[in-house]
Amino acid sequence: MWEQTQGQPWLVNAIAREVTVEMLQSDFAKPVTSALAKEAIQTIILRRELVAETGRLDLCIVCEGRKYPLELKLWRGEKTLEKGIEQTLRYMDAYGCTEGWLAVFDRRPEMKWDDKLYMRKEMTGGKTVTIVGL
Repeated sequence: MWEQTQGQPWLVNAIAREVTVEMLQSDFAKPVTSALAKEAIQTIILRRELVAETGRLDLCIVCEGRKYPLELKLWRGEKTLEKGIEQTLRYMDAYGCTEGWLAVFDRRPEMKWDDKLYMRKEMTGGKTVTIVGL
C-alpha cells in the first residue's frame, strides 16, 4: 500500500475506513486484502471525482455490485422535478449507471398524503430515473 499512499497517514486511514466500515461492514473476522485496498482506492477516487465534476451526490446505494445514485429534494415548485431529474441523470452518467432514484419530499400542509405518495419512472436516453414522492 506504500506505493499508493506514499505513507501519508490521512490516506492510509481513509483507505482503512473504506475497507473496514464500508466494504466489510465492520466485520473484523474478514481479512483485509490488497484487492480490497485497491477497490477502496478506486471508490475514494470515484467519490472525489463525482463531487468535483457534478456536485455532491446525496446517496449512492451499492447492491450486488451495481450502483444506484439517489438524489433527495424538497418540493419547491414545479421546477423541483425537472432539476432533480437532470441532476440524477448527471450522477448516473458520472457513475456509468442506467438506473437512478429521485426522492421528493413534499412538506406542503395543504397536500393530502394520497397525493404526496407516488412512484413513477422517467425514461431518457436508455436511462431510467425512478421518482418517489414522499
